[in-house]
Amino acid sequence: MNQPPPVPPSAPSAPAAPPRKGLSGCAIAAIIGAALVVVAIPVIGILAAIAIPQYQEYIVRSRVYLGYAVVEGLQPKVDAWREAHGACPGNVDLGQPEDFHVPLSHGEPSREAVVTVGSVEGGACAIEMRLQGLNPAVDGKTLVAVSDGAGWRCDAGTLDARYLPPPCRTGGATRP
Repeated sequence: MNQPPPVPPSAPSAPAAPPRKGLSGCAIAAIIGAALVVVAIPVIGILAAIAIPQYQEYIVRSRVYLGYAVVEGLQPKVDAWREAHGACPGNVDLGQPEDFHVPLSHGEPSREAVVTVGSVEGGACAIEMRLQGLNPAVDGKTLVAVSDGAGWRCDAGTLDARYLPPPCRTGGATRP
């Protein structure tokens, strides 16, 4: 009988690739992203802890300066009244209400400065600005501009130096 020819031996096959060990690319990217978030959140928190109080202080200083701009605007009127009448005027003499409130924030009337014009010891004219409703650090504090006849000098009153407007930071600047 005839037998079929033998089957040729199979070609040697390459060994199967071993299963991959380790993480996929997506898993590695997720781990790196999570690590960055864990590091970034505290850094953002620290930056916010520094920036927010600084911004709040900036807002208070800018509102104090806004009130001081009103004080500077009254100075020529006080000088003219004193020259014409030989005495320091009061709020009413300058056409201002006796209780002169200057709003320091739009839409928030409780944030204000109360401005009083009068005289101080020695007969010098003065304009006092008392702050209220801005921030506990400055509420009730005063800033005083005093005229010595030759010009106006800014006196810190009871206001902390860090909140003084720029014209007052030069050690009681005099303005003619």
